[in-house]
Amino acid sequence: MLIKNQKAGPHCTWSLSEDGVMTIRGKGKVKLQSNLAWENKGNVKQVIIQKGITGIGEYAFGNYDNLTEIKLPKTVNELEEEAFAYCDNLVYITLSPNIKVLPKGAFKECKSLKKVIFPKKLKVIKQYAFSGCSNMEKLVIPDSVEKMRLNYGLTGYAEEHGITIIRFSYEGYNTW
Repeated sequence: MLIKNQKAGPHCTWSLSEDGVMTIRGKGKVKLQSNLAWENKGNVKQVIIQKGITGIGEYAFGNYDNLTEIKLPKTVNELEEEAFAYCDNLVYITLSPNIKVLPKGAFKECKSLKKVIFPKKLKVIKQYAFSGCSNMEKLVIPDSVEKMRLNYGLTGYAEEHGITIIRFSYEGYNTW
């Protein structure tokens, strides 16, 4: 281990291995606001969030330039604004099935992001969620989504960059 058991929130800790794997353990919301976490963000390639973590705080992984993939466990039910913003090398993310709201700027300027697996319970996609995601290939919006800020970083951006957005519905496929 390069770094062990550092505070990541009121009831959770983070550790960083020499090969760039950050593991987050405990309960509650991840904040990652310490100087040590910020100084080592360039060393993080993969994040493993263990069961028990319930939220990802505002800008918790913002600017983690070398982070390529993250998978959120079922216990995560909340993301705050710009939780993963400016992660230049983030390619793939699997969201927890219990997330109902994608917050403002969730993946803003994640230039390498190609694919996001949306939870089936997702209800709201807020503005700028994918603004600046210049390599996004396809977004499949679940039928559960009731509200999207269409003019802010989703459909306008998709049209501009040739991204296909498909929403499943009982009447077939609706493409914006």
